[in-house]
This record gives sequence, structure tokens and C-alpha cells, in this order.
Amino acid sequence: MRQSYIVGVFLMMFSAVALAAAPKAAVSVSLSGSSFAPGDRGAIAVAVDVPAGLHAQSHTPLEDSLIPLVVKLKSNPALTPDDAVYPSPTIEEYPVLGKVSVYTGRVLIYVPFTVQAGAAGVVKVSGSVSLQLCDDATCFIPDNVPFSFDLSVGASQATSNLKTDDFPKFDATLLTARSTTAPTTTSTTIQPAKAAPSPETAGPQSLVGAVLLALGVGVIFNFVPCVLPVLPLKAMGFYEAAEHDRKRTILFGLAFSAGMTLLFTALALLVVLSKSIFGKQIQWGEQFAHAAFVWPMAIVLLLLGVSMMGLFTVKLPTSVYGLAFRHDTLTGNALWGGLTAILATPCTAPLFPPLITYAIAQPPLIAFITMTAVGVGMSLPYLILSAFPQLARKFPRTGPFAELFKQMMAFLLIGTAAWLAGIRLLPDPKHWWLVFAVVVVAAIFLVVRTGQIARSNQALVVSLVLAFLMITGGLVAAQRLTYSPFKWQPFTPQALALARDKKQIVLVEFTASWCLNCKYIEQTVYHNPATIARLEKEGVIALKADLTDSSAPGWALLNELGGTGIPFTAIYSPSIEKPITLESIYTSDTLLKTLEKAK
Repeated sequence: MRQSYIVGVFLMMFSAVALAAAPKAAVSVSLSGSSFAPGDRGAIAVAVDVPAGLHAQSHTPLEDSLIPLVVKLKSNPALTPDDAVYPSPTIEEYPVLGKVSVYTGRVLIYVPFTVQAGAAGVVKVSGSVSLQLCDDATCFIPDNVPFSFDLSVGASQATSNLKTDDFPKFDATLLTARSTTAPTTTSTTIQPAKAAPSPETAGPQSLVGAVLLALGVGVIFNFVPCVLPVLPLKAMGFYEAAEHDRKRTILFGLAFSAGMTLLFTALALLVVLSKSIFGKQIQWGEQFAHAAFVWPMAIVLLLLGVSMMGLFTVKLPTSVYGLAFRHDTLTGNALWGGLTAILATPCTAPLFPPLITYAIAQPPLIAFITMTAVGVGMSLPYLILSAFPQLARKFPRTGPFAELFKQMMAFLLIGTAAWLAGIRLLPDPKHWWLVFAVVVVAAIFLVVRTGQIARSNQALVVSLVLAFLMITGGLVAAQRLTYSPFKWQPFTPQALALARDKKQIVLVEFTASWCLNCKYIEQTVYHNPATIARLEKEGVIALKADLTDSSAPGWALLNELGGTGIPFTAIYSPSIEKPITLESIYTSDTLLKTLEKAK
């Protein structure tokens, strides 16, 4: 509890400093009239004041990696908006950023609308402006600025304000009929609401703010499901290292932190710089789609787990002894750090994709600093633990039950190895039964071993209860993970083309067996009866793009849509040319609102 409190205080400090340092664009709103009758046409003028010395990326940036300025209105039954009308941008060329399409000074965006029948009184309307500010050399993290205004519905005075300063170049013909032109300039990306700070919600727009936020995100990564198998094992490693003096233990912590930070930074920069190096965008976590990566990882984890069980001892030549995953050597701790960083990659949404998007838009040096900050933040708790080895000395050091605890922790590694091997051996989602088999073996081992070493019936009863909970909990989880109440069609380019020809809404979900965050979405969103009923009612054609293997056809489409990783969902509609995309984790409510927007 105390440690969670301290982490929370650190994160609040990071956010407060970042917000204080961030330059902001001011947003104000005015209406074409002072009052509107049902059926009236009107317009909203959204004024964005870009700070002096900065510019905003235009609505049509020259690079896909840059964030367009987009005005969005939240759904409101009182009015139906048309497509927003954006001003023409200016093309500027800067020494570092090169040629870019920008807005400077006061930017006016108009949103024509129709007041719906049945609207009355004063209606609160809200929306937001998403944009990316830059100076001459750096593009800051994207921001999302909310706004709201009161719409008075009564007597018709729909054009009484057209001569104000906010409507200098407004085309009044937009008020004669509803626009039917579909937007063709860019796809719309919806970032789901996030429980933890992210670049779009917290809004730090300076390098200092980005680095502080990256540190906080890295700390949070220690609590994602993919890293959980390593956490107790590494705590035990520092407990063993606590036998040495503090200086040596700190060196172990530094080696672990260096291994984690360097490997995490290398993986992140591979994604960030892949387009300029390889000519195509590599997705975060894509390495798990390659058998040549998964099988060595599974074998290493299996050997580590079996070795911890004490079933065999590997005797290496003296010259290579330091290369073992030992907790009491510098090389061994560096290897543990690298392993932890690799295991974290499938579970870093929803916090990491926005940082990746930010880093892609930056010069290489700034991208390197930001990505390194994430690795440093992830390794920070381990470094603190190594600096205070007395925390580890509170645990029992010897005895049969201490050895049993170590052996049960080994099953976490063996279970992770079974999960990795299963995604290559069995079709999704049947590989979860292989993990369940490890849980059953672990439960049986716990009871048998307790029976051998316990001196009282009480310990045996506790082990029986724990074993029962492990087996029943694992069975329930495996059954839920292997059952889908929603019917998917497999994705192929031909299936997508045929589905779009039917003039229906088409949903493409990009997922993989190794993506635990994808499984979370499937279990929460696509097991929701209300969501399933709505999808069936709207006649949505649902395609699942399984990216478990590197040769899967969905990778090309994910690259085309600009995805930096999965989870990723694209929703196609007959009324818009490009799809609406949902990046990272989202809820049923977000999906249903997006479907309404697609209609």
C-alpha cells in the first residue's frame, strides 16, 4: 500500500511539472446567430489561437506521422453537424523539420449544423480540438483541448452574428443546405479514454514534459500482466544479492537497469526509425509474430523455470559462467533486465502507442531521449530496491517452505513458456489450455510438496485450498478465453473488398495470440451482450485480422492505416472514404459511439 502511494505521488508530480511547462493553444467558440428555431441552419466558428513563435500542423499535414488539426463535436440530439470546414494551410520550410503544412496565429474552423426538431431551451454542446504544436525544430506531444457552448433554441435569429470578427470569410451558402460531401483528406482517429495519463489527455507539449511522462509510463509498465512473472523472481534475486554489501547490490541493480533500458530503447527506436531505415513502418511488439524469436524465448523461459525448480543444475565452463541468468553477477542481472523489457512489449498499451506516435514525428535525438526515458522509468523500481537491500532481508532466507515458494515462482516462467510455445503449436485460442495444464501441474505439485514438508495439518489444508482456487480459477479463465459469443470472419483483402461492396459498416479488428491487451478487449467489449446486439442490429460485418504470424495478410493493411502496434481497430462506412480507427484499448461505449459516428 505504501509503495503504491509513493508511486502515485511521483506520477502526480510528473504530471504537474509537465502541465506547468506546456505551451497551450487557446480555443474559443462563437455561433452564427444568437438564437435558433428547430430546422434552422447555423454555423459554429471554432477559433484556435496558436501561441506566437509556434505553429500547428494543419488539417492536411504533409507526413502521415504528423497529427492533423481536427475539430470534433460530441454527439448531441439537438443538432446535426456537417463536416468541418478548415482554412487553407501555409507551406513552410524549417531547417530541422523540413517542409510542413501549418497554421499560425488565429485559425478559424467552421462547422455548419442543422437544429433538430424537438430541440428547445438552452442546450449545452461540447467538443474538442486535437492538434500538434511545433516550433522551428521540434514537434511537441499532441494536445486535445475541450470546448463547450450554449445553443439557445427559440426564436429564429440564425444569422445575426455573421458580421462579427469570427466570421470574416465564412461562406454563407453553407447555411442553405446540408453538406453531403464525405471527408476525403484524412482518416479520423479516436483515442479511447484512458485510466492513466497519456499524451493526449495529460497534454505535455515540451520535451521536458514528454520525458517526465515517459518516466511515469515506464514505472507503470512494471504492473502489466506480461511482466508479472519476472517481478517476484527479481525481488528474490535482490534478496539473494542482499547477502553482499550495499555497493555490490547497487551494481547489480544498475546492471539490471542498463539491460532493461538498452534493450527497451533499441526495440522502441527500431519501431520509430523503421520507416526511414527499412522503408516501412514496423509495429511495436511485431517480434512476437516471428517463430525465430518466439521459440528461443520459450526455450529460455522453460530452462530458467526448470532450473529454479532444482530439477537439474547447469554446469558451464568458467569462461562462460557469467552468461547464465544469475542474480549474483553483473551479466546475469543485465540479461534479466533485457528479458523483462522483451516480456513487457505485448502489454504496453494504452500508454505507449501515443508516445511512439510522438517520437516518430521527432528528430532522431529527441526520439532517442524519449524512448530511453521509458526504459529508465521501467527500471527505476528495481534500482531503488537494489539500493535498499534491507527490504529484501525481511523475507525468510532458508528452509523447505522458502524453497517451495521459489519453486512455485518457477511455474510462472514455465507457464509463460507454455503460452509462447502454444501460440506457435495450437490455433488461437486453444493454446490457453496448454497454460491451464501448467496451472494444474503447479497445483498438484504444491499439495504433494506441502504434504512432504509440513509438520501440521493446517499447512496441508492451506495448500489444498490454494490448489483448488488455482485449478478452478484457471479452468474458468481458460473456458472464457477459448469461447467467443461473437462470430468473426477471417480477414483477407478479398474479404474486406467484398464486405465493403455490400455498402454496410465493416469492422476490422487487428489482434494476435500473443497480444494480451487484445484479449482484454475481446473479453470485455465483444463478450458484452449489448455490444453484440448492436453490431448485429446494424448489420456490421466483422473481420478478424489475426497477426499472430509474420506472414498474416493483415500486416499490410495495418501498415497502410499507420498503426504503430496492436490492439488496433478500423471501422469502414459507406459514407466516408477512409476508416475511423480505434487505437489501443477501448470500451464498449467507445465502440458504440464510433459506430454511430460511422453511420
